[in-house]
Amino acid sequence: MFSIPDDYDHDKSHRKTNSEEVIGKKLGPDMLFDYDADYNHHIHSGTRGEDPFEGHSSAKKNNQKRRSKRSVSEEYFVEMLVVADSSMANYHGGDVENYILALMYIVSGIFKDASIGNPITIALVKLEILHHKNFAQHRYPPHDGVSAAEMLREFCKYQASFEPDDHDTALLLTRENICRNASAQKCETLGLAELGTMCDRKSSCSLVQDNGLSAAFTIAHELGHVLNMPHDDAEMKCRVHTSGDSVSHVMSTSLKEGTDPWSWSECSRHFLTEFLDSRHSHCLKDPPIKDYITENGFSDVLPGETIEGNRQCELLYGEGSRICSYMVSFSDPQDVMAA
Repeated sequence: MFSIPDDYDHDKSHRKTNSEEVIGKKLGPDMLFDYDADYNHHIHSGTRGEDPFEGHSSAKKNNQKRRSKRSVSEEYFVEMLVVADSSMANYHGGDVENYILALMYIVSGIFKDASIGNPITIALVKLEILHHKNFAQHRYPPHDGVSAAEMLREFCKYQASFEPDDHDTALLLTRENICRNASAQKCETLGLAELGTMCDRKSSCSLVQDNGLSAAFTIAHELGHVLNMPHDDAEMKCRVHTSGDSVSHVMSTSLKEGTDPWSWSECSRHFLTEFLDSRHSHCLKDPPIKDYITENGFSDVLPGETIEGNRQCELLYGEGSRICSYMVSFSDPQDVMAA
């Protein structure tokens, strides 16, 4: 079973506009994520705000009526297009498909946690490996940083060219050194997304920099934003929807040792439920025709079984990491993170 490193600090900058950014710092072989809560930036104009009902009391009343009629067992399906650019293809080689499938298995499990309060299925309906395409527009020396905002903007244009019913949201995975300000070499960014844009063909997209298996938590966090979930510690939005919960969850700006990155807060549950009860969730009602996550579409074994145990450690803690065999309680050390 995959587990999060004890020193994993997952924190995102909460933007007061529609955009959400993940910022991280490299510390030795591990990744420590530390976010700039004051950084504001707007990528697209004319998109929905953080709360589609904010300032509209009649809409809120209508939304409350719809929510009372909706069956709590009504299932929602997030059909995803996942695209890996040339930097991913070059780094992971022939293992890139199984690696991405392993990430999406983890993401699917996070969205199946009961704390989310709504039956949601993450479906991988299409996977594209672009061996010769990259969405970076400019590279800035000395570290070849690229603008995360520009990269996401170009990817949003690309994914919008697909047939309207192909997917509900699109994710770009890259190994590029994405930056919030590439020219100033502020390159701690690990992901970017728009808030509340699910089902919007032009802007339902997100960008995540691959840094190993922990990227699954960044993907889940970004999808949370696309589903209109703010940060748990966004005081103006979450204060009234929190009952003193001191545990950090998926949408927290800080996931440290002792937190629960697999579960969702009351605030996340509230804003997700509100979004699902709105007209903006219209695309999530139809079940997918195919889903590589549930069908195990790329091989006859679970994705974790295709990634050798020591390699899984490297994907979590950096090159050269190995299984601490004397601590393994399984009969076969390769079973450590096979599921």
